[in-house]
Amino acid sequence: MVNLTQGDLQKLDEYPIEVGSEEGESSPNTSCQNIYCWSDEKALEEIHAYVFPNHYEWILIILYLVVFVVGLTGNFLVIFAVWRNKHLQTITNMFLVNLAVADFMVILIVLPPTVVVDVSETWFLGLYMCKAVSFLQDVSIYVSVQTLAATSVERWSAICHPLTFQEKTPRRAMVIIVCIWLVSMCAAAPNMVSLTLHWEFRPELTDWLVSCSPGWTSANELRYQIVKMIVFYVIPVCFMGVTYTRIAICLWESTKQAGVLTESSTMASQIRTRQRTAKMLIVVVILFVLCYFPVYLFNTLRYVNVLEKLPKEIIPPIALAAHWLCHLNSAINPIIYCFMSGKFRKSFRACCECCLSKWNSQNEPGFSTRMADGYSKATSVTSTKFTSYRAKRISSTAI
Repeated sequence: MVNLTQGDLQKLDEYPIEVGSEEGESSPNTSCQNIYCWSDEKALEEIHAYVFPNHYEWILIILYLVVFVVGLTGNFLVIFAVWRNKHLQTITNMFLVNLAVADFMVILIVLPPTVVVDVSETWFLGLYMCKAVSFLQDVSIYVSVQTLAATSVERWSAICHPLTFQEKTPRRAMVIIVCIWLVSMCAAAPNMVSLTLHWEFRPELTDWLVSCSPGWTSANELRYQIVKMIVFYVIPVCFMGVTYTRIAICLWESTKQAGVLTESSTMASQIRTRQRTAKMLIVVVILFVLCYFPVYLFNTLRYVNVLEKLPKEIIPPIALAAHWLCHLNSAINPIIYCFMSGKFRKSFRACCECCLSKWNSQNEPGFSTRMADGYSKATSVTSTKFTSYRAKRISSTAI
C-alpha cells in the first residue's frame, strides 16, 4: 500500500495552544490526558475543526468521484468487450484484461476508504479491514507493473521473434497471469502483517484520528520502501524501457523493408497494426511511470526526514495529489484504449449502444402503454405489484 499516514499531513500544528492558556484546559499541574495536554472538551473542539475538509480537500473529493465513475465504467467495458468479442481475445488483450481487473478492484474496494482517510486522516473500519484494504492495494500495484512488463515481453516476442511467438498459447498466458497474482500476494504479505492501528487520542474519547500504519520502526519502513521501489518500480521500468526500445527498432526496420510494398498489402497492414499497438502500450507504460513516481519519491523523502525541512503548509496538498495520481492511473487506461485502438473503440461503442437500446425499449410509449392497459399478464401483474408497493410506501411516509 502507498502509505500516506497522518504523520505526513500534520495539520494540527496549525492550532498552537499553550498549556493551560484557555478556560477549561488542563493546568500545568494536572496530568496530561493526551500529547497536547488538552482537556477532553478542548481536544474534541480542535479535532472537529481539524477533520472538517478545507477548500482543496473538497476539490480532492470531486476528483476522486470523477476517477471512481470513469474507472469503474471504463475497466468494466474493457473486461466486457474482450469477453463478448472473439476477435479481441488475443494474448495482449488477456494481459490488458488482467490489468483492468486489478484496476477495477482497487477502484471499487480501495478508493472509497482512501478518500475518507485522505480527508479526515481517520481509519474507521477496524484492524481487519485495515490489513485487507492495504493488502489489496499493494497487490493491485504489483499486478499492474508485472502485467505491463509481461505485456512488453509478449509484444517484443511477437514483433521481433514472430516464429517463436507462434509457440505461445493463451493457456501459457493464463499461467503467467496466475504467477503474477501469486508473486504479488507474497510481496504484499509483509506490509499487511505489520499494519496496526494507532490512536492520536484515547479510544474512549473519540473515534477520530485513528491511523492504519506499519508497526515496525522507521528504519525498517525505509528499507521496505526502498526495496519495494527498486523491485516493483525501478527494475520493471528499466526492463520495459529496453524491451520497447527494441520493439521500436524492429518496427522501424520492418517499415523500411515494407517501403516498396503497396499500401493495401497484407504485410504493410500488419506493420501498421503492430505500430499502433506498440504506441498504445508505450503510452500506458509512460503514464504508469508518471503517476507512481511522485508517491514513491514522497515516501522515500519522508523516511529520510527531508520533508521536515519543507514548509508544513505545502506538504498536505502534495501528499494528497501524489496519492490521487495513483488512483487516476487505474482509471485512465480504458481512455487510452478508446483513443488509440480502433477495435476497442468499436467494441466500447457497441456496448454503450446495446445498453442504450435496452433502456430505450423499456421507456418507449408502446411499452408503458402495454403495462398500463394490461397488454401482457406478466407485465400487468408486475405493474400492479409495483403500484401497490409504491402506494404503501407513500402512505407510510405520510404517516
